[in-house]
Amino acid sequence: MNFGLKATSLKVPQYAPIKHKNKSLFCLFNYLVNREWQLFCGKVLMAISASILTGLTFAASTKETIKVGLVDTFPPSFYMDTFSPTADYLIESLPQYHFEFVEIDPNKIISEIDKLKPAFLISSSFTYVNLLESHGAHQVVTKEDHKNPNLINSCASTIVVPANSPINKISDAKNKVVVINDKKSFEGWLIAKGQILKEGFNPDTFFSGIKETHYGIPGVLSLLKLGHADVGVLESCSLEELIKSGQVKPNDFRVLNAHKDYQGCVVSTESYPDAVFSSLPGVSPEITKEVAVALLTMPTKHLSFQWTIVNDFVPTYELMKSLKVGPFRRDDGSFYSFWTKYKSEGYLVIFLVFLLFAHIIQINFLVRKRTAQLSKALQETKKFYLEAQANRQKLDSLERMSIVSQISSMFAHEIKQPITNIGYYAGALGLLLPKEGSLGKKSAEIIKLLNNELHKSAQIVEHVRGLAKKRPRLKKIFDIGQVVESAVTSFDKSQILRNEVVKGKYFTQGDPFEIEFVILNFIKNSLGAVKDVKKPRIKISISEQDVFWKIDVTDNGPEISEELFEQLGTSVQSSKVDGLGFGLSICRAIAESHGGHLDFKKNKKSGLIASLYVERSSEKPGGSNE
Repeated sequence: MNFGLKATSLKVPQYAPIKHKNKSLFCLFNYLVNREWQLFCGKVLMAISASILTGLTFAASTKETIKVGLVDTFPPSFYMDTFSPTADYLIESLPQYHFEFVEIDPNKIISEIDKLKPAFLISSSFTYVNLLESHGAHQVVTKEDHKNPNLINSCASTIVVPANSPINKISDAKNKVVVINDKKSFEGWLIAKGQILKEGFNPDTFFSGIKETHYGIPGVLSLLKLGHADVGVLESCSLEELIKSGQVKPNDFRVLNAHKDYQGCVVSTESYPDAVFSSLPGVSPEITKEVAVALLTMPTKHLSFQWTIVNDFVPTYELMKSLKVGPFRRDDGSFYSFWTKYKSEGYLVIFLVFLLFAHIIQINFLVRKRTAQLSKALQETKKFYLEAQANRQKLDSLERMSIVSQISSMFAHEIKQPITNIGYYAGALGLLLPKEGSLGKKSAEIIKLLNNELHKSAQIVEHVRGLAKKRPRLKKIFDIGQVVESAVTSFDKSQILRNEVVKGKYFTQGDPFEIEFVILNFIKNSLGAVKDVKKPRIKISISEQDVFWKIDVTDNGPEISEELFEQLGTSVQSSKVDGLGFGLSICRAIAESHGGHLDFKKNKKSGLIASLYVERSSEKPGGSNE
């Protein structure tokens, strides 16, 4: 924040500078407004005063400018009680100079001093001692209260709690919440930190939380009353001023570690030197002498303070040393301390590291660029290889399918006659044995099974011949339960197979022989999968899925690989040693010709679920509706 205070005083007879001896507005603010508003109002009045002085000055541009910086770590009353009368008097008593007052952010003291380059500084003794080593600050004068017989005991901190608080001493406040005006305030926080350290605690971890008001509303005591904090820290005599102005009742708060200072104010800590008006290197001795003389001879009849010289800042040094701040920060072993000491070398190292990283980044960029080009070339090569391999597999599959188709046609043509002859022999045997009286129950059953197998073989031959001649397929309404039962009876595995598909309930339209072929294929594959399982189980079930019947054949065989799972139902190389790889491919074609499809799903624990979807029919065999 910049005051914008660029005031120059001329020897104008009609002009009388703003003084504080006639109950000025500065004094009225201490009694008529809340303390939190004093800072704002004081700055407004100083800006108005500066504007008046500037308006009355016509030759300011020809005068030498003296810039005075104020390090903003003071309570609001300081601006009206100390800063404003000091600034007015300097402008009045040294009209040959053009004074410019700027505010220094306490969080950026070093950078703002380097940027604004003030000739003088007004700061706490804490800040002055810090700048004494870092920037060569030199004391010009130090604030002395009229009531103070000892200049080194001028300011302290007051630690307060509500009157009904269970906290009776500083140690009781551990792990509580504290409210302060500003962490940079010498009286309002740093001195209190030193007292906590003397009590044997780490002030940085003593409180569970720290709230700052920044001299705003609500203030420290207001937050304490509202219960937003347990402990508050004020500048010395602030509590008495608030009680005197009627803003606080005398019995509302208690002071911890209470004792009176030289002014009779109740405080909680030791006292230290007050504000310091210091000069920075580069200011001419003549200007420094004139400013020092002006401040030392400043009339103080109507003021509560005067400017004088202090020769003992040892208490402040000891406080900073105990808190390991300022010139003693280097002893804390922190990165900040190390950087402060070796920052020149650090900048050089950072520059060299930057060059090294730039070189590494450039090399990495070139390497990545070349790697990307090679990767792209490899990916394209791999893509072409995979496409060629897939095409070869398709070509091999088509060749095998063509060969199998031709062989199947030849086989069907040639095998029809032997199958017919076997049927004749089986029929003759069935007629001959009764005549000879040697047809037993077992023989009759064998002849019946033989005829059934011959019938199935003949059906297979006719289907193959029909496919070769491209005959229209047979489509009729049939019972799925009967087809499933026919397929199951082909296997002597009653202890393994469990058929849950009942007859007379599930109907579809198509070729029952082809549907039985699909189910037989599923069962054969499942039997092959569970052959090495200790307790093999195969279950055949059916369920309704939209417009389809879903026939599931579930087994508990071993888990199959993802590669083999993705190949199920495609015309590729079979996983079986003696397989051609056409079984499931033919099944898929049969399912699709019936308006359905195949689906495969891994079982949760182990094994596979092979599913056949066929369209549901509302009719029963013979044309009747359900």
